[in-house]
Amino acid sequence: SADRPPGSQSLVGLVNASGEMLGAVNVVNAEGVTTKTTYYLWPDAASSGTVLNFDEPYALADDGSTIGERGGTFYLRTADGEETAVTGIEKPYRLNSSQEVVGQITVAGKPHAAIWQAGTVTDLNTQLPKGSGWVLERAVAINDESDIAGIGTHEGHAAAFLLTASPQASISGTPSVALPETGTATEEFQVTLNHASSEPVKVGYATADGTATTANDDYTAISGTVTFPAGVTSETVQVQIDGGDGHDESAQESY
Repeated sequence: SADRPPGSQSLVGLVNASGEMLGAVNVVNAEGVTTKTTYYLWPDAASSGTVLNFDEPYALADDGSTIGERGGTFYLRTADGEETAVTGIEKPYRLNSSQEVVGQITVAGKPHAAIWQAGTVTDLNTQLPKGSGWVLERAVAINDESDIAGIGTHEGHAAAFLLTASPQASISGTPSVALPETGTATEEFQVTLNHASSEPVKVGYATADGTATTANDDYTAISGTVTFPAGVTSETVQVQIDGGDGHDESAQESY
């Protein structure tokens, strides 16, 4: 490490997909006793790193976010260096690039797996169907698709678990267009999943009036379902914009 002074040792504990390394530089005295430990995030093996103000680091995400403990409080540090206290979770294990942190909480005196998301802690057992036979005790890993792995019990026997996150849909496009003076026009919207699925995914959609209304024949209302085949993350929805007498073709209407 470029940050290692004479008489010290550098150690790497975690490496992410970008090749960044989270580790420590220990200053060791003549008797071989560590007298000082400083934690670093190194961009590569040859460059100087960024000092992490942690008493102990815990995890490194692929975007360079880290989580660690300082003064008895856990902190999430983004790749930009901003810190947020992570409260409500007793033991964080890993985080992803969306700054979701998984770990463990205690419920009725028993360990439960949990996730911290933007200040809110959720017991993962509340996400299971009733009668599943599972007790999720500790979440130890999460990826950038929000799939979570951990350990617990199933029907009273120790077992590992994997929770697969359902894809989340978003829509892009501007629902504001110039109304045609006559005839019709078509507006396209892109519906996107945040990650692919191994199974087909169905997403419902519907239009709603804004300044453009169906009562004024500004557009043709539609609703339906977009089906994403396995592995597909983008589909298109079209809306018909109606023209006719009385429309100001230069006006912008929204829906």
